Amino acid sequence: ATVHSEGGGERGEEAQRDAANDERLQQHIHTLEEENSSLRALSRSLMKERQELLTKTSATSMEMTSLRQMCTSLQRQLSQLGEKPNAAAAMAGAANDVEC
Repeated sequence: ATVHSEGGGERGEEAQRDAANDERLQQHIHTLEEENSSLRALSRSLMKERQELLTKTSATSMEMTSLRQMCTSLQRQLSQLGEKPNAAAAMAGAANDVEC
């Protein structure tokens, strides 16, 4: 009878250890799920920010191209004015100092 009570006690302790291990495992799983969810949200946020930056970069690039073309056109106009006599020659000198 003593052997059975000791065996029963060991089984009870083992069941308690198993229950404690299960509880720790469930807590760990819950923590990992929360971390996974948080990382997914961060990833979505970073992808959105990246797309916004790409859009801004593209718009800035188009604006720079347009400004360069405008600058080149203005230099050409000033150069043509410089070929004519009078005060336009002074303006043409200023156009030569501008780089596009």
